[in-house]
Amino acid sequence: MAQFRFSEIDVAIVDDTQMSVTTTRSLLRDLGMREFTIIEDFEKSRDHLAKKKFDLVVMNSHLQDAEMAPVVYDIRQGDLGPDPFVPVISLAWEPSLDLIQQLCGVGVDIILTLPLTIDKISHALELLIQQRRPFIVTADYIGPDRRKSVRTGLTGAPSTFVPNSLRRKAVGKDDAPPHELVVSDINDHRVESCISRITFSVGKISGLTSSGGEGTMRDWIAQLRTNASNLSRRIDGTRYSHQSALCRSLMDVTDNLVAGASPTAEDMELLQQIALALEITIKQEDDITLHPTMHIENAFASSIG
Repeated sequence: MAQFRFSEIDVAIVDDTQMSVTTTRSLLRDLGMREFTIIEDFEKSRDHLAKKKFDLVVMNSHLQDAEMAPVVYDIRQGDLGPDPFVPVISLAWEPSLDLIQQLCGVGVDIILTLPLTIDKISHALELLIQQRRPFIVTADYIGPDRRKSVRTGLTGAPSTFVPNSLRRKAVGKDDAPPHELVVSDINDHRVESCISRITFSVGKISGLTSSGGEGTMRDWIAQLRTNASNLSRRIDGTRYSHQSALCRSLMDVTDNLVAGASPTAEDMELLQQIALALEITIKQEDDITLHPTMHIENAFASSIG
């Protein structure tokens, strides 16, 4: 690791197990890192991560028996902290399949099993600096592209190389496009994914309505409501923000359906019209605008243990 400059890397170690904290900091010190923020309190972890821009987060999978996956999810969604692309290494004492899937599903970069060794951490850092996976964007996932994993809903989704302050400080360069441009493109693609899911859900609801079957009507309405809510929250500030009025109309209809009302013919016609209008908006924008930062690639998941 002598080729990397680690002395100015700002590291957050989020862990309440003293042995783990001591080992992690010691190994990173041996590699040349000097700037550490130790976060041992779950209630205060969000405040710490929100206030400071870190170059690397090494996080135990649990803090005071609370799952840390939701924290990583909020970081990746841009709802916590200044950098949604910060490299995240998760430590796992008992790496069950459920835990691995949960951590991968919220956007963790690499999972390391405990006890930690110099070889494990060195290899993980080299991957993050030299071979970090591009990020993929869907309505509810932003994180490393793992298309060979069991995660569904990623087929055809765009991916992009994201800013990497760890690489920039370690080797003196970062090949990704500027932070603001990547955030803008990711927000646009998240909106597009929400609209695609809305169109799909409306089609399912329409099919169940026209056939007179109940089936999974409630489930599809719930999914439609979730995606409508996500779209409403995320559309402002994107190149689709001029369709905010359609989002409000969609929310009004789905709110009534979630409250228990069965879809009427008028409801279905309005839902179909809104979904079609949103879909046409995406098509028109894609005909006009290219996404210079997006690259479709296949990548496979990795855990180091």
